[in-house]
Amino acid sequence: ACRKKRKLPIGHSHVAHPMKDGRTHLAHKAEHAVDLETGAVLAVTLQPADQGDTTTIVDTLAEAGGNVADLIAREAACPTG
Repeated sequence: ACRKKRKLPIGHSHVAHPMKDGRTHLAHKAEHAVDLETGAVLAVTLQPADQGDTTTIVDTLAEAGGNVADLIAREAACPTG
């Protein structure tokens, strides 16, 4: 059977990375924001692999900040005690 090559719709947030055997795959990296005192994971974001850490950290820190704010709001609404 003859197979046609499919073109994947790749947007600006997706990066196609060539592999040694000629195939391509979408390249990304996971970034984690962790509280150094408790070890709690505050956020995990998926970032394009071609972006540097100094660029992508802004999104990861914003996500972590939002998660902490949500947690504070939930604890204020339901005090244990």
